[in-house]
Amino acid sequence: MARTKVYVARETAACSVGADDVAVAPLARLDELERRWIATAPRPGARADFEARLGADIFQRLSVADPHLGRGYIAGGETPASPLARAAEDPEVIERYLVNLLDYAYDTLSRERPDLVFCHRVDDAPTLALAVTASHLGIPFAQLRHTRIGKRVIVDTSPYDRLEPVRSTFETFVLTGAVPRELAEPAEAYLAAVRDAHSAPDYLAYHSRRVEERLRPSRRLREVLSSLRTAFQEVFGREIRCLRQPAPLALCHHEQQVARRTGNLLRHGPFRPTGWRPAGDFAFFPLHVEPEASTMVQSPNHTDQLAVIEAIAKNLPSGMRLLVKEHLPMLGRRPSGFYRRLQRLPAVELASPFEDGATLVRDAALTASISSTAAWEAMVIGRPTLIIAFPPFAMVNDGFVAETDLTRLGAAIRAALASPPADERRLLAYVAAALAHSFECPTETLRGPVTAETVRQNPQILAELARRLAALAQPDSGKDIQAYG
Repeated sequence: MARTKVYVARETAACSVGADDVAVAPLARLDELERRWIATAPRPGARADFEARLGADIFQRLSVADPHLGRGYIAGGETPASPLARAAEDPEVIERYLVNLLDYAYDTLSRERPDLVFCHRVDDAPTLALAVTASHLGIPFAQLRHTRIGKRVIVDTSPYDRLEPVRSTFETFVLTGAVPRELAEPAEAYLAAVRDAHSAPDYLAYHSRRVEERLRPSRRLREVLSSLRTAFQEVFGREIRCLRQPAPLALCHHEQQVARRTGNLLRHGPFRPTGWRPAGDFAFFPLHVEPEASTMVQSPNHTDQLAVIEAIAKNLPSGMRLLVKEHLPMLGRRPSGFYRRLQRLPAVELASPFEDGATLVRDAALTASISSTAAWEAMVIGRPTLIIAFPPFAMVNDGFVAETDLTRLGAAIRAALASPPADERRLLAYVAAALAHSFECPTETLRGPVTAETVRQNPQILAELARRLAALAQPDSGKDIQAYG
């Protein structure tokens, strides 16, 4: 049986993976590549060459997309500096890194000619570079993305979270006016559950569990001991730390500080009590995690949420207030003064981070968001919705107003407040199409470490993923997969 070649981009955080940990050859270590990219002068004319191929803004997009190279763009989140982030303070280092990264992507994919390039998720410069290079060379690309429906994930062919496989099926359902009963029934049940506030994406509960774990003294003690052990091995074992990994003690200090800040915020924070609402009409804005692909990759012009919130507040109708809700995973991770800056904005209030987002969507006169799940929920229940970016559910093309230009938000807000609810048939068609192209994968499995035990416990997930990747790589046959990465 013929083999299918798949270029696999492993998570960049797993810098210490050993060649004997995976049955993959050839295996390129990202850390070794990055050290070479930084140290090597780019070939003459390479920058202009790539700008001509991939667009004049390709280097800016790659830089903003990376939480280390673009660390300065993370206005609303604090992360300990890695060696790569410190090196990237020199513009020449970023230039060398990005040009050599694109050279590597083009040389590797042109030489290997894989049938598919697969990334777990696109959330940094290397994975985005592989995605855009594959597209330019006509090689299929795929990543795993959440559908925002329960535990369901999709093998997306877009690096920008557009759920492209869903689009053609959605358009077919809309044009024909017919949704198969086996899809229509669960889609109707899902829409009803959202409207009854009995449905939420699996990752919301996952984030709540992570925050609770972070506050446990036993967890903090384990982090200290682990950091000391890693630091000892680094000093006396002569281990070379990955460029993307902060110093163990610095990371430990940061996490301990996050835990302390979280405790202080919960006791003495600037948030309103759970259940509090402004006296009159209000708009609702849910904060995003930072750094996060939903802003840095999918909406790179809106990484400064303070600027977005200020623009919304300035353009609300007279007398309307803006209620901003913190995302639970970001408790303790915002820079000093972040909440004070929000509080100084006229008509802006801070909701409790434990407030039920679905209830806020119901109570708000307007839900304004960059691309959050709250905007999708507002569309489903027929509430006025404004989005600043273009999340995948924007393909419904009804029941919301989208405006990426912050200087035009006044007209966009007025239009959103006056717009009718989304057409029920289009909502049903979108959910049905998403169900048709997705499969269940718990967030713990999707974002947690992958081990031999994980694979043994989830054979159905592995089988679904392999089947869908094979279908993308060779749509006319079910071939074996050979990985390069």
